[in-house]
Amino acid sequence: MQDWKLRIQPRHGEPFETAITVAPIRVQAKLTAWRWILRRDRLTLENNIYDAKQAIASAREN
Repeated sequence: MQDWKLRIQPRHGEPFETAITVAPIRVQAKLTAWRWILRRDRLTLENNIYDAKQAIASAREN
């Protein structure tokens, strides 16, 4: 799985920051498909903050 940050411009719109995650799907070691998700970068930052807070809370419990 790999993550990239991109700047995309719709045909009739303003450019915006995005994040894309891509993962190969393999069946019997043969690449059969790619799974990907494209999302606005703001959401990625919010998710990273949430994940970090969860990790801190978990570490405090242990």
